[in-house]
Amino acid sequence: MLTPLVQSSTNGNYDVVVVQNGFATGIVRSVPVTVNTSTAIATSSAPIALPTSVMHVASGTVVPVSAQAIVRALQSISGISYEIVSANANLDTGAYALNLPAAPPLVGTYTGSLPFALSAAINEAGQYIAEADRVSGTTQSSAVNVSKSDRMNVNFSF
Repeated sequence: MLTPLVQSSTNGNYDVVVVQNGFATGIVRSVPVTVNTSTAIATSSAPIALPTSVMHVASGTVVPVSAQAIVRALQSISGISYEIVSANANLDTGAYALNLPAAPPLVGTYTGSLPFALSAAINEAGQYIAEADRVSGTTQSSAVNVSKSDRMNVNFSF
């Protein structure tokens, strides 16, 4: 149940990202949202069943620490970037770590009847863009592949 989305002050269709450590990511496209109402994308009898996934870590530092950066892991599916996870860089050291699924994300379009089909985006398995967003608004990004192992030293310098 979506009750209500933060962005639901406006009617429209939204893409919903389902994330849980130890599981592949799920993306449900075109979920209709009406202001102050709920939209079911799953129920106990029709759950979104995501397969388990090995998790790998992308980590590094953001300097200077005064950048007060947020680091996001984005995954691109058919040209659309989805935020999978984010973390604040440590304010003392600039260090950050993102725990990411190595398995391909499962993607489907909301149909109004549950359950709806989700298909694996095989080519996107473990493929992310790490994006550091400085508090001033400046951004930097770096491709990250965690399909086989952790990825250390994904560093950003502003």
